[in-house]
Formats: sequence, structure tokens, C-alpha cells
Amino acid sequence: MPQHGRRLASGRDTEEWGISMQSTHNSKHAFARRFLRGFVGGAAFLWSIGAPAQESTLAALKTAAQSAPNDPRAAVSYGRALRRAGHLNEATDELRRGANLFDGRSGQAAIDLHVELARAAIAKRDFGPAMVQCRVVQDLNGGAAEGHACAAEAHLLWRRATEALDETTKSLAANK
Repeated sequence: MPQHGRRLASGRDTEEWGISMQSTHNSKHAFARRFLRGFVGGAAFLWSIGAPAQESTLAALKTAAQSAPNDPRAAVSYGRALRRAGHLNEATDELRRGANLFDGRSGQAAIDLHVELARAAIAKRDFGPAMVQCRVVQDLNGGAAEGHACAAEAHLLWRRATEALDETTKSLAANK
């Protein structure tokens, strides 16, 4: 066996195959760099094509919300789309407007509005207001299960798994 080569699994020397261990090591790093570059590039591409689609959806939902200013369902749809697009302050404003409507103060519309307000606060990493909105949902008629599920989401924000599990258990119990 030559002194300067290494044996491969096949029993052959690396030099016999015309490769060195240094080139093998570099090729692994090169592959990792190419993979990471491709992954990041692909993710950026997917994000870039998704953003215009979200913005065009926002325009349509904004028009729908403006054409039906007393409809809390339109406020929920538009507020949810704003939140998902990352316009958190605008989403909070639209959802609060919907919650202040007469039809937005009770029923499923109120539950949906306050859950979305909580999710907007969660997206802002603001635990206190998120929990306030979740407690409002719990106090609404028929909102106990969704309120506990909302509180579980907020607890997960702060990595409070024990409290999140407790809220999940309460949500399941209220849903029966």
C-alpha cells in the first residue's frame, strides 16, 4: 500500500482512483453550499411570487370591506388577509373597526374578530393584548372552546407548553 494514500471501502487506494481526500472533503462543502444557495434562492423566489398575489387579494378584500362597511364578515376577511400579508397595524385597525360594529359584538362574527385580533397581537409578539382578546372570546356565548384554543396559541408564543397544554385540554372539554 502506498504511504500517501488512503484505502476506500472497496479496498482500493484513493490515489489509484485519482482522487484525494482533500478534494472529497471540499466537494462535500461545495455541495452543501450549492444546496443552501439553491434552497434560499428557491424560498426567496416563492416568497416573491406570493407577495403580489397577496397584495392583489388585499385590494379585492379592501374593496369588499369598503362596499359593505357594516358587515363584520368582510372586516374579518380583510383583517385576516392583512395579518397574513404582514400588515399587522392595518389588520388590527380593520379588525377593531369590525368588532365595534353592532353585528360584530356577538355571535360567530365576534368570536372570529377577536381571535384574529389575538393572532395579530401574537404576530406582533405582544402577549398581554393577545391574552385579553382570548379571554374576550372565552366570555362570548359559544366561544369557550375557541377562546381556550386562542390562549393556547398565545402561550406557545412564549414557549409556555404547560399552560398551552392546559388551555388545549380546556378547549377540548368545552368542545364536547
